[in-house]
Amino acid sequence: MKTRNVMGCLLVAMVLVSTAQAQAQAQASKPVGAEQAALAQEQKWLQSQKTNNTDLLAPLLADEVVATGTDGKLIVGRAAVIADA
Repeated sequence: MKTRNVMGCLLVAMVLVSTAQAQAQAQASKPVGAEQAALAQEQKWLQSQKTNNTDLLAPLLADEVVATGTDGKLIVGRAAVIADA
């Protein structure tokens, strides 16, 4: 019975260690710079909405952007999205 408990504990410990290692590897492989850049762009987007400043919004949009308006209709193109904002 003791051997069975010891083996069970060892199995649980091995699973926990391998899970921790997998999480550490996943964190190490994250592109921190890209994540920070995306967060900065999102903050600019939010600031443009808060202040209703389309000058902040324009550089964030692609030329052929497609968005959904508050009425549910599609808005196609940078100029149309800016006009809707």
